[in-house]
Amino acid sequence: MFKKLGFAILFLLAVCAGTPAQTVAHVSLPSFNNTASTVFTVTSSTGNLNVVAANTNIGDVISSVTNNQGDVYVSVGCTASGGSGGEMWYAKNAHAGITTITVNRSTGTGNFGIADYDVAGASTTAPLDQHTCISSQTSTTNPIGPTIVTAATTNVALSVLCSSGSASAVAGPFTLDPVSSAGGSAAHAANVTPGTYSPSWSTGAFGWGGITASFIAAAPVTRNGGMIGKAGLIGKAKQF
Repeated sequence: MFKKLGFAILFLLAVCAGTPAQTVAHVSLPSFNNTASTVFTVTSSTGNLNVVAANTNIGDVISSVTNNQGDVYVSVGCTASGGSGGEMWYAKNAHAGITTITVNRSTGTGNFGIADYDVAGASTTAPLDQHTCISSQTSTTNPIGPTIVTAATTNVALSVLCSSGSASAVAGPFTLDPVSSAGGSAAHAANVTPGTYSPSWSTGAFGWGGITASFIAAAPVTRNGGMIGKAGLIGKAKQF
């Protein structure tokens, strides 16, 4: 019997002069998937950074991520595991019009869910800033982390929580977004300032792990001696 998987996504938008208001569209499918190569249909993208946060069965490994626009996805550089597995992949300078994302993994024997984030205003050359991964944490009803420090140039930070069940709440400034697939949860916060963030979740008594990564905004444009910010607008968040 497969374990009930849990994952949590945390999106943060750093304040920058001229930054437009954040918008997050939450979409959830009624069930997860358990095939080795899965094609997810997503709302057509408009941004220039696409991030796939995946929650897998322990032992599964993602081998590649592709989309219908031919963008190249790479891993943030680490994986995590707790009651389930977690990975994060991103495509820099992504094309608009992404409508399908294919995730290939080593096996198709476990439950599987993703959240896809369409981000506008990110750096087109080197958007990944920092990343932190932790695994096999002691069972608790209040997992905290992974911790990351966002910089003045950071546009967004995103976190995946790997556990055996979903979160029932998350402490402010974050807002919990229930997800029906894979027993997971999501949370987001808008217009946060640069600093240290450790998401604090309320769950069942589960072992856990997680990934947090931060992404850099595009450089501001200087016009007539002034700085016009290009920090990002989170266009859409799609959870499956």
